Parts: sequence; C-alpha cells; structure tokens
Amino acid sequence: MKSPRMCYHAMERFREHHPEATRDEAQSYFKYGEEISPKAMRVMYFRGTGDSTYILSPDRKGVFVLDNWAGVIITYLRLSALIQGWCRNQWPMAA
Repeated sequence: MKSPRMCYHAMERFREHHPEATRDEAQSYFKYGEEISPKAMRVMYFRGTGDSTYILSPDRKGVFVLDNWAGVIITYLRLSALIQGWCRNQWPMAA
C-alpha cells in the first residue's frame, strides 16, 4: 500500500522533533506508527473526530493526523513530555 502524501505543514511540525528527517523518514514513522482511536485523542490532546485517522509515532513523541477524505497527512501533533510518558504506558514500544 502506498503511503499517503504528507503536506508541508506536517513535515515542518515533524522536523521540530526530528530536525534532520527526510520526507521518506517521516513516511516511515507514519507507516510503522500505531493507529489510535479518536476517543484516545480526545483524552490526550482534547481533539479527535471520526473524519481523521490518528497514528501515534513509533517513538511516542507525536501523532500524525490523516485526513480521511483527502487522503493526506495534514499535521503532526507534538506531545508534551507528560503525555509522551502516558502514551508509552498505554502503547508500549516494541523492543
């Protein structure tokens, strides 16, 4: 399956956590991330609708938001240290 297109805004937000990242690296983070429910997004970020798919990055530092209608990754939401810790407890990282 082909990865969805990532808009400029999402890439710039991702680079705030990973300054040297290429677009291919960001796409890999999306591909190997873990889908989380809109309900979980509302708990940790006070947003979340059924119109989007939320992918927690493998390093648990942020969430990619995929617009289901357009098929484009529209943003990368950076998570606070507190929420990152909560995410590591809820969705343990693979060894």
